[in-house]
Amino acid sequence: MDYINKLIFETGAFDFSDDTEKLFNNAMLQCFNYHYNNSEMYKKICDSRNINPDIVKKYIDIPDVFVTVLKTWEFITGSKENVKLTLSSSGTGGQKSFIYLDEKSLVNIQKIVKEIFSSLGMADTRVTNYVCFTYDPEVASDVGTAFSDKMLTSLTGVGEVFYTMQFDKTKNDFVLDIDKTIEKLDKFSKMSNPVRILGFPAHLYFSLLEYKKRYNKTLNLPEGSFVITGGGWKNHAGEEIPKAEFKNILSQMLGISVQNIRDHFGMVEHGIPYVDCEYGNLHIPVYSRAHTFNPYNETIQNYENEGLLMLFSPYVNSYPSISLLTTDKAAIREHCPCGRGPYIDLIGRAGLNKHKGCAIAAIEKLKSGG
Repeated sequence: MDYINKLIFETGAFDFSDDTEKLFNNAMLQCFNYHYNNSEMYKKICDSRNINPDIVKKYIDIPDVFVTVLKTWEFITGSKENVKLTLSSSGTGGQKSFIYLDEKSLVNIQKIVKEIFSSLGMADTRVTNYVCFTYDPEVASDVGTAFSDKMLTSLTGVGEVFYTMQFDKTKNDFVLDIDKTIEKLDKFSKMSNPVRILGFPAHLYFSLLEYKKRYNKTLNLPEGSFVITGGGWKNHAGEEIPKAEFKNILSQMLGISVQNIRDHFGMVEHGIPYVDCEYGNLHIPVYSRAHTFNPYNETIQNYENEGLLMLFSPYVNSYPSISLLTTDKAAIREHCPCGRGPYIDLIGRAGLNKHKGCAIAAIEKLKSGG
């Protein structure tokens, strides 16, 4: 049986049960076996820990890859000739990760994204206008956030789409076109079509402040409009506004319900979007699992305990990030009023130097030729 295909194409995003738990585990084992036998670098990581598919019975025991390692080595499972799309993500210090997606992986993630957002009541057949606070994918087709936002525009009927980050040839870089952004926000607010605002929250916030300054008023977006932020505050980290407060500010400045303002968390190295429900919690879909890891005693922890975020998913066929140890500090919590299961509570970034556990030790062993 193709457990991966059954999990992705025959299971609702939050249909948790004993059966789907078994299905997820089998899908992970199937995926682990494939990557172990088709990725030389990943096999070395596993062998350095004396772990192979013959002895692994639970997904939680699949060897992790530390996210920073992916900024150092090229990881591809199978032939590079099968890669249809290469995505990059800038990280701390300008480091980049690259993820390689073949046709199967692309089809998988597109189905997953659509199912997650549909299950959260965020798919709509109405023609919708978009203001995307990210890079124009026609120019930045290899940037993960641009690819993500382009997928999100497929959740509705599509009217006009405006990308606020335009490429400036004189600067050889992307810049926020504040004038055109304000012009589009004003134009769309006066139309009957719903509006969706996507992307970096800081860029949205500063654009709305400028709109209010210029027009001496706030916006009143049409019924059915949504804000879906993602990507964090990045270069504006010192100016970050707490999530709940930020949503209240946006609600007042855009004239929409707080429940229609959603954040989502994702990583180009992992691909699965973790999306706010109407109560503002980033839910874990059935296509992945999230845990926290204690780097001091190298153990995976129970719910509510803070640690480094670990993410698991079997959807990627061409890149061995099925078990990923991140640099994000989080806790996994239960009992959201929406009833969709556990969710990720992001706490912040963790210091790298003091968290060198087994995830890094295996790579250091490879570097030394061990």
